[in-house]
Amino acid sequence: FSPAAWFPSRCFTYQQPGVMAADRLEGVMKLTPVPGQQKIYLLVFTTEKDLTQTTTLLDPAKAYARGTGHAVPDIPDPVDSHSLSGRLKINVSTSSASSLLVGPLFGASRSTPVTVGQTDPAVQAAQPTAAPDTKSQPRVTDTESYFNQSIRQAVAQGNIDKALKLLDEAERLGSPSARKTFISSVKGKE
Repeated sequence: FSPAAWFPSRCFTYQQPGVMAADRLEGVMKLTPVPGQQKIYLLVFTTEKDLTQTTTLLDPAKAYARGTGHAVPDIPDPVDSHSLSGRLKINVSTSSASSLLVGPLFGASRSTPVTVGQTDPAVQAAQPTAAPDTKSQPRVTDTESYFNQSIRQAVAQGNIDKALKLLDEAERLGSPSARKTFISSVKGKE
């Protein structure tokens, strides 16, 4: 397996406790398989740098006071150190309207992981790296052909919104021909 995307810890932000939820780190990832992909694997891990970090939580007395409309007490918030163990809750849903594809990029000679969000050199160095490919596998242009054909079909059916979504997804993957296909399809329909 080769990683398609990294989601650094900063993508998961602290959420204060509410009526139905406790303190938590929360993040949303939208993953869509590329055409022909049957499974998406999720590997959850931490880094040495993340283990040295802390998270400042909201004191339960402050949360209660805010929730009931009382005066918020002037007490310090607890600080929680990050650890190797914890509880992980994953909600999975499917959507045919997803606009973010994660997978091989057009024209890429080998799969390289993508770091989601802004990066800085210190965090990048702390993250594990994928083992280098010993053999270079050429990418098939089936994905690009799929998008071009789907864009043409959507325009022919008058579904410009769908065609624009397909164009956006193809361009996110680096398609060099999706925009030309869209423009020529729209011009040809006039």
